[in-house]
Amino acid sequence: MVRMFTARADNRIAQIAPDGACQGSLPSARPAFRGSRLLRYVLVGADVLAVASAWLLAYALVGQQWREPGRIALALVANCVVTVLLMAGQHLYRARECRVRSVETIRIWRVALLSGLTGLAIDRVFELRPRVSTVVVRFVLTFVLLTLFRRVYRAWIERRRRSGSFVRTAVVIGAYDEAAALAARVAQHPEAGLRVGGLLTLPLEDAESQVRFLDEPARLAALVNDIGATDVLITAGTSDSELLQRLIRHLHRSGVHVQVASGLRGVSPQRVSVSPLAGDSYVYIQQAALGGWRAFVKRCIDVVVSASLIVLLAPVMGAAALAIKLGDGGDILFRQRRVGRAGRPFMVLKFRTMVMNADAALQRVL
Repeated sequence: MVRMFTARADNRIAQIAPDGACQGSLPSARPAFRGSRLLRYVLVGADVLAVASAWLLAYALVGQQWREPGRIALALVANCVVTVLLMAGQHLYRARECRVRSVETIRIWRVALLSGLTGLAIDRVFELRPRVSTVVVRFVLTFVLLTLFRRVYRAWIERRRRSGSFVRTAVVIGAYDEAAALAARVAQHPEAGLRVGGLLTLPLEDAESQVRFLDEPARLAALVNDIGATDVLITAGTSDSELLQRLIRHLHRSGVHVQVASGLRGVSPQRVSVSPLAGDSYVYIQQAALGGWRAFVKRCIDVVVSASLIVLLAPVMGAAALAIKLGDGGDILFRQRRVGRAGRPFMVLKFRTMVMNADAALQRVL
């Protein structure tokens, strides 16, 4: 249940009952979820498993001889440790740094490249002489498996959060309509890991009351602690910059995470970044279409990932093709011309899951 509060004219916080009446007492304090080390341990374990699997698969696919299994094991452990340190150096264990998938993917690409280079040095230290093909395959598999395992981890944590696990409590501050709209959007996305436990509305028509209230941030910090919240969400345009900075500093000293809405609805987070200008922070909006080196990197990633997955899933796809052929003796692949990017047609190929000549049969039925 969301507790609703309002800033009164006498500079006090009043709780609003469900019937709209003001109550004088604040809610009783309750323990707050401050994050769990389990999540980080699980993510680190997934990364280590991905790196180890990449090494072992590289040796198996290339046919490298296991002449020194003891040295290979030590080199594998050393490379796993180095890769985890590289991941930490790229801030890949910070949730807020990894929310944008394109940014996370580019950083994983860097880690895989650096891990491959350091892997060569580690091989020399342990007097191993891997083939060039082994090193290349190991680099590609490290990138693919790190990306894949992190996607699996993301899906797992989102499913757990939808069921109520690993969720933090937040307080929303702002004018009533904007604060209520922000709280509703947070409630629609439980996978974000936030649950609105308090809604503090400020009198939009009375700017003087807002200033008096925000000028005493200790009162708001007490409210956040009483609710047991770990996060504060502030709507765009809540107050002037100086008072907002004082409020944020006070909340940070209390160990509370603060997020300020930009007011840019409908803009993909991948296009938004903070840019310094004249000593202030501005929100920079990138163009919707990728260009320059970003388009080149994306194309390289698409080709490498798709080619690697084709090789890894070749036995599964071969079994599927055999099952389709033995099922009715028809064609294995379904071909259809479709419209792609910039209106250009292309031929799509996929495993056939319908009867032969399904398009013609559909026209007869219609």
